[in-house]
Amino acid sequence: MAANNVDTGIRLVNPGAATIEGNETCDDGNTTAGDGCSAGCALERGYICPLRKAPCVPNCGDGIVIGDEQCDPAVNVPNMDKACSTACRWSPGWACTGNPPTACHATVCGDGVKEGTEGCDDHNTVPFDGCSSTCQNEPSCATATGACTPRCGDGVLLGEACEDGNNLAGDGCSPTCTVESGFTCARPPLGDRIEVPVVYRDFLTAHADFEPGASGQTAAVKGLVGTMLDAAGKPTFAGNPGAGYITSAATFMQWYRDVMGTNHATPGTLTLWNNGAGACDLGACARDASTPRVRLPYLVASSTNRGSTAVTLSSRGSPP
Repeated sequence: MAANNVDTGIRLVNPGAATIEGNETCDDGNTTAGDGCSAGCALERGYICPLRKAPCVPNCGDGIVIGDEQCDPAVNVPNMDKACSTACRWSPGWACTGNPPTACHATVCGDGVKEGTEGCDDHNTVPFDGCSSTCQNEPSCATATGACTPRCGDGVLLGEACEDGNNLAGDGCSPTCTVESGFTCARPPLGDRIEVPVVYRDFLTAHADFEPGASGQTAAVKGLVGTMLDAAGKPTFAGNPGAGYITSAATFMQWYRDVMGTNHATPGTLTLWNNGAGACDLGACARDASTPRVRLPYLVASSTNRGSTAVTLSSRGSPP
């Protein structure tokens, strides 16, 4: 008697085959539990699996903190929707208390309390003292050799594997500036502008170095600033007294220091625009070596209706 092929309509389900069959609600190509799709190919709580043959991802916005999520804006906690972004990452300027969080509040840079996304807080919002005006770490530059040592979270890539300007875990770059598992890091393009920290020192009275009446002076005076910072991390005057209309090393020091009754400091930011030549500057810059770019500190003296203002830029702002 000849054998007959009978189709029973029964199919064997093969979990991990990366095809959804039978009662499976997902199939990510493996039988590992805890990655969004269980060993039996059932969708796990807090995940979505939008693509076959691809890993499942946390469902940001479902009120469940899972996987690489730092937070979830839908968690029922006061101000959590402000403290946590729609990408399930902590928002700058906010912090939450409790574990798990029970309440969230706005942070205040300069209050001496390091919290939220702050990398530091030294009781002020003055940059160039190791903690920036936005409470992030700044690089440390040795005065003896001129070499700068990176501080993870300072936003400056100096020999680190990655640098994303914070000390948070779970965002691809760890608190020690190493690339976290499952992530790749790339330097973003410069863009059309960069914001650099700046300190404006407004001199309340007339100052010997400002508004000197330099009629006929059309060429830049070079060699005025020393190549090394002093012990306080401030620029030094390298010229002879009177050079560049700078009276002395003592008057030059006041450009970078708060002097009671003489000036006061106002920290802020300054926008440098891309001129299309591959670098940013206040006015002119170039890619070729014959025309140097800005060498910071970049000194600017300008007249104001209350006196004169000295402007100091950070070396952080120098184009790469």
